[in-house]
Amino acid sequence: MFVAMPSATPARHNGPITLGYAVAWNRDPKTTWSHTPWSLREALRGHDGVQLEDIGLSMPSWLTLPLKVWHMTRYQGRWISGWGHSPKVYHHHHATLRRSAMRHRPDAILEIGDWGTASVPTFVYQDYSYLHLEEDTARNGYRTPQFDYHRERMLRARIDIQRRAIGGHAGIMSMSAWDADQLRRTGLVDPSRVHVVPPALNVSVTPKHRLVEADASREHRVLFVGRDHWRFMTSKAGDVIIDAVAKLQQGSRRVRLVIVGPSRLPHMATLPPWITLMPEAPFDVVQQELQQADVFCMPSRFEAYGIAFIEALAAGVPVIGRNAFAMPEFIRHGDNGYLLSANGTADELATLIDAALDNVEMRARVIRQAPDVAAYYAWPRVARDMVDIITSTIRS
Repeated sequence: MFVAMPSATPARHNGPITLGYAVAWNRDPKTTWSHTPWSLREALRGHDGVQLEDIGLSMPSWLTLPLKVWHMTRYQGRWISGWGHSPKVYHHHHATLRRSAMRHRPDAILEIGDWGTASVPTFVYQDYSYLHLEEDTARNGYRTPQFDYHRERMLRARIDIQRRAIGGHAGIMSMSAWDADQLRRTGLVDPSRVHVVPPALNVSVTPKHRLVEADASREHRVLFVGRDHWRFMTSKAGDVIIDAVAKLQQGSRRVRLVIVGPSRLPHMATLPPWITLMPEAPFDVVQQELQQADVFCMPSRFEAYGIAFIEALAAGVPVIGRNAFAMPEFIRHGDNGYLLSANGTADELATLIDAALDNVEMRARVIRQAPDVAAYYAWPRVARDMVDIITSTIRS
């Protein structure tokens, strides 16, 4: 049975609120943070309790170009820059945020990511914070793979900035209980100001209506989605899934690994015939692949949330993730998929993929649950939860 995360308690509305929406957009706004801010923006614009005002956090090229060059580093054979996490970017966007608040006086501001406080109540939506870096390094002895190519001095400066500023927000809305609990543990934020608001689907999916019976003779399809090719071997654990499927090839089962995202695999000069690469596939192609997939697998070493798992479940595809971060909040081991242990190996993952392909009862159950998953993980629900939190906070 699908269990939904409780929504926020509805607030008493006395007319619409004016909400500033602060996002550091990509050149193509829709692609920012895997389409999440754009999808949320459209849902907020459709909410009758909100008048939305965009606060674009952008920097002129004469500022960004030197930053990009200064923070450039060689990583996995390519040049890459972590300039977006520079304190200079934060200070520029923070100043823009404060000027906009003084000029337009919205009732509140919703920031995607933490860009500091302003003269009106500020709310943050996040899946992860810089404060995690501090805790993860202390606990594990190494930096979270998401930030493995960033300079230590720059990250330390951003951690210090967030430690000073984060307690001043009127509310922080996290995608997961995992992130919210970590934030409360810091002691820097009033626990009553921390809320869990799960995100929604960015890929429009069509749930499967028919179960394909187990058949050892046919080729099974294991789907992996990860847009950032330089994180494929680190945070996304692409090496583990490739080794796991390679082990399955040694048996009688025919398995094809479909990898959506990277244009190449850094450690492979030539691809095995059982791997299909789909570089930068648009959403409609991902939708088609979900229809054909027998299991969705992403054994990430780091995954702050993982909307791709939800999209797979909404399409009626069992999922395999890792028993870490937010993944256990929506992957129920043995019910809608499997959880690889926190330090799980390719051998363990191969066993889980094999079990998922054989578990006809689970696959049928995931198909039955798919409409409920799609109905709950919808952006209008996210917008309602956020507006209720914001209005109840500023009007209490």
